[in-house]
Amino acid sequence: MIGWHSRERLVIPSMVNQMAKMNLSLLAKAQGIGWLFELRDRSGAWFYCTRILFHDWGTAIYGDILNVQSKSHRYGMEWFTYEGRPQGHAYLAEKFLGQKSEWSPEECAAILEETYKDEPGSEEWIGDLVTSIRDGAVAGEGVFCYLRDIGAYVSDGIPGYYYPRSDTGWLAAIQARFAQEVVKPEMKELIDRVSGEQFYKKGE
Repeated sequence: MIGWHSRERLVIPSMVNQMAKMNLSLLAKAQGIGWLFELRDRSGAWFYCTRILFHDWGTAIYGDILNVQSKSHRYGMEWFTYEGRPQGHAYLAEKFLGQKSEWSPEECAAILEETYKDEPGSEEWIGDLVTSIRDGAVAGEGVFCYLRDIGAYVSDGIPGYYYPRSDTGWLAAIQARFAQEVVKPEMKELIDRVSGEQFYKKGE
């Protein structure tokens, strides 16, 4: 069976630019709470403020732009930090956003073209199918039925479904900024100092 080619999406540049304005603070570290961090505009403004909580049952991200929870306790602070590097967008979405929920005809057509371009015999039908998808004559389940009926059934379901782009973009931008900031010497020193202790930053 053929699996669909991955078409990982780029993070919208404005999201990355917005996160670049954020400073990282450690707000709390305590038994029953875990590690609580905040990304906040360096001017002190609350716009786009995001909190990241690492606890025994995973990672939670919440604030103005995103409210998500990781699927497993395995995805904690060390995993999220990723040695100070950005994680893959699609990989993060898979761990935080659940099922793909939006379908794109153009995405579907492009995936089919990429997947079957070297498949023997596909030239007899792939062009007609791609044209029908882009024209709106075949959509969603219809694509699956078409592939099944011509014996080109695949294991990965209906192509063209993807995670909501806004959520995927913000998630990737938040992770990249956190990873960049948390490995800085001053933050690493603070984390080392309060490890194993109760710590709460006084509110403003």
